[in-house]
Amino acid sequence: MLMIKSASEIEAIYRAANSVPQVRLEQFRARIKSCLNRIGCTDDARIHDALYLNAAEYKAKYSPRRTYVEIQDSRIDLGEFFAAVSSPSVSYSAFRQRVQRLRKDELLDRATLEQAAQLNTAEWISFFGGGRHQGFRYEGVEYPEHHGREFRSISSFLRLIGRYEDKAIIWSRMKRGWEIDEALTEPVLPLDERPGTIYLIASDRCSEQYVGLTRNRIEQRWRSHLRAALEAKIDTPLARAIRQIGQDHFTIKALEVDIEQSQLADRERYWIAHLDTQEPNGFNVKPGGEMGAGRGKEIEYEGEMFPSIEVASEVLSERTGIAKHVVHRRLSQNEPIPDKARQMSEHPDAGTNLWRRWKSLINGAKAGRRSGKICASWKSYDNFAADVRDGYDPDLLLVRIDKSEPWCGGNVKWVTKQTAIEEIHGTQLIVEGKVYLSLNAVAREYGIGRTTLKNRLEVQGLTIDEAVRKSLAPTSKSLRKEPIVIDGNEFPSINQAAKFAAKRYRLSFDQARDRIRRGVPLQRKEESNA
Repeated sequence: MLMIKSASEIEAIYRAANSVPQVRLEQFRARIKSCLNRIGCTDDARIHDALYLNAAEYKAKYSPRRTYVEIQDSRIDLGEFFAAVSSPSVSYSAFRQRVQRLRKDELLDRATLEQAAQLNTAEWISFFGGGRHQGFRYEGVEYPEHHGREFRSISSFLRLIGRYEDKAIIWSRMKRGWEIDEALTEPVLPLDERPGTIYLIASDRCSEQYVGLTRNRIEQRWRSHLRAALEAKIDTPLARAIRQIGQDHFTIKALEVDIEQSQLADRERYWIAHLDTQEPNGFNVKPGGEMGAGRGKEIEYEGEMFPSIEVASEVLSERTGIAKHVVHRRLSQNEPIPDKARQMSEHPDAGTNLWRRWKSLINGAKAGRRSGKICASWKSYDNFAADVRDGYDPDLLLVRIDKSEPWCGGNVKWVTKQTAIEEIHGTQLIVEGKVYLSLNAVAREYGIGRTTLKNRLEVQGLTIDEAVRKSLAPTSKSLRKEPIVIDGNEFPSINQAAKFAAKRYRLSFDQARDRIRRGVPLQRKEESNA
């Protein structure tokens, strides 16, 4: 190691070089000083490189791009931090991308910085989402150590407690209104195998009661009644009573539990008759035994029989994690049901705006909604992103340059929505040798109002070149720098000024506008003396 103390020593080393240096003395001096400032000394290899490497080579070797983040008043070099990780699960570029996202979402701290380097792709998506996500706060009691804790998503919570494999079923239950602890603890049994419960709903403000049956927990069934009461279009006696009296004045309790499916309908009829809860003495509309959605018509799916499409929809929804209404629609249209709910891709960009643009393009072309073919290389998102990332902006649209060629790199560009509309729906015009996509584009280029330009073409019969060369009137808004002032009132256009003047001076609109345009007094002497 060499300890250099003065500028004269640096110059002496430069002059003593065995062969002609490839850089000027000033550049060599700057390189050595930079090295001394950072590490306090230099060596023969560094001196050799400072003498003979060009700017690009020297920068690549000694000045790699550095990214710093501020965490708890500490400035951290991401490159150095990543290099210190024993077994990172991703590349440095992916790590840096993750950190930028954490910083943007205000989630960056020491713990999440370590996770950005150590979590594999599936784990990262579970904890932080692939683009679209919904925050989750655990308010249950089954896992008291996590009560009140905020999570990036329900998936991150399930992975933490070791229930990630049940994500589809748990999420499906929560979307149907289950509390988180219910969704976590309720055994997964087919609906047509579950024992049932007869329950009673009563109020401390009236004598009417309601008897019902359920194959789920009665707490869940009560929440279904409450959701129904919030819907004004649901006008059952019980829903009306809950709206009028208030849910706090109602209670629900079990009358019988663990009833076999074959006996459930009979037991509901018995209790409705026994307690006399059918209208007008109670809130039940029917004598009972309809099994919720009615008897229905048996339906077969893949060799399995179900008593109704409602039962089939709920059972298959529970098994697959697919929303019940989606299953119901598939069964109604005699279409196959996927084995499980659609899973988010494990790609780091999955769910981002650019990812969704790519999926929309691919799926739209497959379904015939998007004109034009997709080139083979764009079946890979990475190839697509590499081709279109330059110039990408979420507010712009991607269009083809040559409509006869496929969607592919080199044949696309990012444009504004207005330009895209003009390219698709506009009529090309050639003005003074230049091609324009629409009349609007011509009007913008020449600073002429579109209606003025259209009037010159359609009413005055001018050619497009004549129309753009014709001078604008002195009162034209495009030429006018100052507003039109009449009697101390300012107007942005001649039409608004003419309307005011016509009323003030008892002129016709055309008379007022003509006088304003010619700059003559609005009220002539003979008119004022009249």
